[in-house]
Amino acid sequence: MIDNFNETDCVIDLLLQQGIAVSRISVLGNVSRTIDELIEFNKYLSWYDHQSVLMVTSSYHMRRAVAIAKRQKISLDYYSTGKISHYPIFDDFIISVSWLKKIKHLFYEVVAYSSYLVTGRL
Repeated sequence: MIDNFNETDCVIDLLLQQGIAVSRISVLGNVSRTIDELIEFNKYLSWYDHQSVLMVTSSYHMRRAVAIAKRQKISLDYYSTGKISHYPIFDDFIISVSWLKKIKHLFYEVVAYSSYLVTGRL
């Protein structure tokens, strides 16, 4: 983990480097949860006429993000990054620090998805 890393600033810098005009970049509030971000995004979409929206997020996070977007009635295309595929071997199933690092994000998403589902937010 990097201290003082600001993901928003990093994405804005990347967009600017790709030639996207500052006037086309919008930062939607100071949110940290996916559901809050998509609620704010839905408000933003109601103010502007957008023809298409592309959500880019990790493969672990995609299922929950798309489910929340559908619940908010946000029509979007989506692209999953960081796809992980490998052939499991017995060593992958031995509990170790390395193994725990591999499943940390998956575990987090399963818990988050389940809690959103149980509380009726999906």
